Amino acid sequence: MQGNHFALGKRIARVAGCLALLAFSPSREPLAGAARILPAAKLVLLQIDPSTAWIRGTGETVQLTALGGYSDGSTRIVTAEAMWSSSDPNIAVVSNANGSEGRAIGVSFGSVAITATVEELRASALLTVTPIWCLEP
Repeated sequence: MQGNHFALGKRIARVAGCLALLAFSPSREPLAGAARILPAAKLVLLQIDPSTAWIRGTGETVQLTALGGYSDGSTRIVTAEAMWSSSDPNIAVVSNANGSEGRAIGVSFGSVAITATVEELRASALLTVTPIWCLEP
């Protein structure tokens, strides 16, 4: 058996939302029947970190991070892919600009829900803007 085996090369390609695992012989020719289509991992969970945040004073900022959980058990940061919004832009706004996604800035005192949306999933965090002299509870 030792002389009859050879190393297979493998290549992974994305095809219509799925991953295709292709096997190649040493001559780089695809092996017949060696392709397997694997479904791509689907986003199944979304959360914001921190889930509760404070900003002391208007004009100050806090960075929020969106974390995604996938059907294959993996997790990754999806802050840049998220669409960010504030429940009241008169209290705080949140950026969708490239490089500053998820950065919230206090506009006036109060509390708002900051929401991240990725695909069909939404997650929210509570953000409170307090006067600079106010202590966190």
